[in-house]
Amino acid sequence: MHTRIACGPISVELDPTHGRILTVEDGRRGIRLIGEPALAENFRLLLPLPDQRAHYIRGDRQKLTSLTTGDRHAELVWTGLETPRGRFDVEYRLRIDVEDDAVLFRSTVVNRSEHAVEEVFTPVLGGMANPAERHDWNLIHATWGGAGREWRFYDQCQNVYLGPEDPTGHVPYPGAAMPWLDLYHARDGKGVYFCPEDPSPRFGAWMFQLRPGADWRRGWVWPDAEALGQSVGMAMAWVNIVRLEPGQTFRSAPVAVRFHDGGWHAAARLYRKWFDRHFPIDRRGQWLDREDAWQSTIISYPDDTVGYRFADLPRLAQAALSAGIRVLQIDGWDIGGLDRSFPDYRPDPRLGTPDELRQALAACRDMGVRTLLFSNLQVAHIDTDWFHRELHRYTWRDPRNDPGDTMGWEYNTVAGQVAGTKTRMRNCNPAHGPFADLLLDAYRSIAEVGADGTQVDKVGCGVATPDGRPDYHPDLHHIPLELTGTQPILDLFARHAEAARAVNPEFCIASETHWDRLIPHVGASYARHWAEDAPQIVAATFPELRQTCCITGPTDYALVANCIRFGHIINVEARCLHGSCDDAPRLAGFVAAALRLRRSMFDLLWDSQLIDPAEAGVEAGPAVKFCLHASRVRPGGQALVLNHFERTPRTARVGFPHRPTASATVHTVREPSYRVALPAEIEIPPDDLCVVVPD
Repeated sequence: MHTRIACGPISVELDPTHGRILTVEDGRRGIRLIGEPALAENFRLLLPLPDQRAHYIRGDRQKLTSLTTGDRHAELVWTGLETPRGRFDVEYRLRIDVEDDAVLFRSTVVNRSEHAVEEVFTPVLGGMANPAERHDWNLIHATWGGAGREWRFYDQCQNVYLGPEDPTGHVPYPGAAMPWLDLYHARDGKGVYFCPEDPSPRFGAWMFQLRPGADWRRGWVWPDAEALGQSVGMAMAWVNIVRLEPGQTFRSAPVAVRFHDGGWHAAARLYRKWFDRHFPIDRRGQWLDREDAWQSTIISYPDDTVGYRFADLPRLAQAALSAGIRVLQIDGWDIGGLDRSFPDYRPDPRLGTPDELRQALAACRDMGVRTLLFSNLQVAHIDTDWFHRELHRYTWRDPRNDPGDTMGWEYNTVAGQVAGTKTRMRNCNPAHGPFADLLLDAYRSIAEVGADGTQVDKVGCGVATPDGRPDYHPDLHHIPLELTGTQPILDLFARHAEAARAVNPEFCIASETHWDRLIPHVGASYARHWAEDAPQIVAATFPELRQTCCITGPTDYALVANCIRFGHIINVEARCLHGSCDDAPRLAGFVAAALRLRRSMFDLLWDSQLIDPAEAGVEAGPAVKFCLHASRVRPGGQALVLNHFERTPRTARVGFPHRPTASATVHTVREPSYRVALPAEIEIPPDDLCVVVPD
């Protein structure tokens, strides 16, 4: 007899002997997560032994010590956990609560053994198996670069070849920009959102494990259970990476399983609702929020190539203005050039004096152009006396106290790109007070020299770029391991903004990050959205975070059009960051026209949010890409943006079936606007776009 708890149509069934989770079900939407109860699980713990590091305690092999239930909750307790290596004095407790449209799982581990616990699975949903309509189920999650990655969950497998015997895939957070993922039914418009709803930025990972294996059919796929003659199923779990020493207790945040109507955009709204309760975002009055285009230029390189001096910055500003751009990102302004001598953020004397830099930045501002000076947060150049004398003490460490690999670039020599002659950097951790203090002095000096803001590069999602992995430095035992790679970054960004704005109250911060916990501190993300099409999962969740797309080609018109579709900052990096808009005059003219179009509809194309494009009723071939913007300032205002990367026109039929409207206006960059009756067939020119605004 199974134990069942329920709230309306949401129910969970448990094996009362071992506590295995046999069913997680939404009866109203017809979603049943566990299809193979024989593969059901509940928890796993990693308890390494001196002679067996991969020593796991499997929850499905433990008998329950106690089970307490109410109408909507269950409390399961296991004590004296056993493996083939013996009995261990570890207690695991699992609390399950059923709410309207949701199930929440909370774990507690009490470690009375003589060994440390390093992984806590909260919980394991084992036996997720092919439903009848398996081809329509997609799973999506955020990448660290801000887009979404998705696959057919019940058909495909994210296989790690050199790993466990059962193919396993992982999605670490941070690493992914956000911790939630969504399993949605593309045809029926329903889904399940999974998220560790934890206000603390603890490191962890989603794990997917397919049993009993995967077959190769132009990609790893689920085997045929009938032909195999045994059960096939996916185990899915949130894994906390911890350092739970003997005598300590670990309590997880709730891991939520929320059922919803609609596709993954509905899951984005669920996460944002939770996020706003803990991390309010206020962009009022920030100039960076209104700027939809940048020009980025490296003025000095780590290989001693100098392209521009401080006195040339007004000329760069004038080039940007020719394309309608009002922001300069200046890279390589500091000692040694770009990606060299960090964290020495003083103006490079080869480029001019500090006063000349100050005067140049003021001249740009007088022209109506704001400046962002390039900086970093956590890297130090290892080829300096300073590093060998002091900075090496602050480097991120792996469990063997090794600082790991280095990064670096050299732009103007072949040897630097293929033979390793480049200058090198290592990640440091601002958890070390002296390192944080010297960075704060540097950021204060950036404001004092007259910059309007900074672009903090290489942040990714934490200390160990780009994934925020824990820092095992022996001096950081006072910080919980799962926070060592994340919390110091958040703390320093908050102090950074405070220090800089004490000098310049309008100082703004951009950063090479999409990490959700930094979004309250960061107004724009330096990014390279070069995919022709990718789910804009961060943009749909956080429309306040402005993201760049870097435009490098002299006639990159289609990529500029893509920026308008996605709502991205058009970031002109002419000649691969070596030049300005003066070096790409044809592109500059198109950028200026595209910006005029967007700015004429700023309330629809910038002060907007990407919503489910299915609302637009578009019928088109695969070459046509489209996004639907909903205005955040004009109730009911929408704009559909369509473009493609082909060299000949493409067509699409647009209907807006859910709007009581019979007509729309179609705008392009190069041609006059025109009216259409809906539904309408629209021709999308090459190297352009169409913006369809329904009445």
